[in-house]
Amino acid sequence: MIYCDETSSRMDGTNGWEWVFCLLTKILQVIRRNRSVEVIQDIMGETQAEIWMRDCYGGQLKAPTRQ
Repeated sequence: MIYCDETSSRMDGTNGWEWVFCLLTKILQVIRRNRSVEVIQDIMGETQAEIWMRDCYGGQLKAPTRQ
């Protein structure tokens, strides 16, 4: 199960996005210039989560998950 969320963040004077991917035993935090599904695809690669917990933001609705 992965819980993921993103929030706006300032990067070198411009807007960016801080992404947090939480698993039961690990947390990954990245800052990227965009909020698109490509960020999730870059992080996940070919891996598919069993359960993806998220808000209803469109990019996250495209996350690779079984449920």
